[in-house]
Amino acid sequence: MHYFTLDKESLDIITRKPNLTLDIPKSGYNFCATNYVASQTAKQTGGCSFLDTTRYCILGAEDCDKADDFVIDACMNEKLITGEIGINPAENNFLALDCIMKITAQTLSLEDVSQRRMVAPLTIASENKESHGVALCIDSNKDKKHVDIMILEQHALRDGGKLDYSKEIDLTLAHLKKIFETQGMSVNAYQNDKPICREKGVCGIVSAEVCKRLLQAENPMKIARLGTIKISREKVNELHHTNFLNYQKDNQVQNSFSLFQSKERH
Repeated sequence: MHYFTLDKESLDIITRKPNLTLDIPKSGYNFCATNYVASQTAKQTGGCSFLDTTRYCILGAEDCDKADDFVIDACMNEKLITGEIGINPAENNFLALDCIMKITAQTLSLEDVSQRRMVAPLTIASENKESHGVALCIDSNKDKKHVDIMILEQHALRDGGKLDYSKEIDLTLAHLKKIFETQGMSVNAYQNDKPICREKGVCGIVSAEVCKRLLQAENPMKIARLGTIKISREKVNELHHTNFLNYQKDNQVQNSFSLFQSKERH
C-alpha cells in the first residue's frame, strides 16, 4: 500500500476549522466542514463508524502501520462513513481513496466481518472545471459475493460542459470496479442521469446529504436508480442551517469543557 506525505500548505488546507458560518460559504464547505457533517451522520446511524480523513491523512504521513490500524478499526461496524476524500480521475490520481478503499474492499468481502456498506463524500478535482463534491456508496450483499457501487452527482448533466462530470465519474467507477473484482466480487456500477439539485456552489451540502440517505436506505441502489433523491434550494438552506446549529452547539460544549479544565489546573 502506498502512502503520501502532506506538505505544510496541504496540511493547513485540510485542518482549517469548519467554515460552518450562518450563511452558506460562497467557496463551499471546506475539508473539515464536510468531515464534521459526516461525523454527525455517523452519530445518527446505528452500527456506523466515522473515519476522520483529516486525522487519517496525518497518521498516514507519520506512521503507515498506525494508519492501517485506524482504517481497519473503522471498518469493523456494519456501516462506515468517511470524511472528505479528494480524487483526480483524469490524472488517474486516486491515492487518498485507495489508501482507504483497499482495506475497505477486503473487509466488505470477509464473511466474519459485519461491514456491508460504506459511503464517502468525494471531491473531484479537474484541470478545466471547478472541484466538485459527489456521493460514493458501496453496498455489499449478505453473502459478500456481490457489491453495488454508485456515485450520485447533483447536476447529472451530459452536455460536455463545465457541470458535466460524467466522464470523471466513469473513470472512478472503473477504477473501483477493478479493486473489488480482485477480491473475487461481482460489481454492479451506477451513476445517476437525473439531477438531484440544480443550485450552484452547494455540492458539499448536497453530497453530504446524499451520502446520509444512501447510508440509511434499506436498498441504496434501488433509490439511486429510481432517482427519488431531490433536494430543493429550501432544503439546501435547511440542511446548512442544521449543520451550522449543530456545530455551534458542539463548539459551545467543547469551549465550556476546555474552560473547566483550565480552571481545574489552576
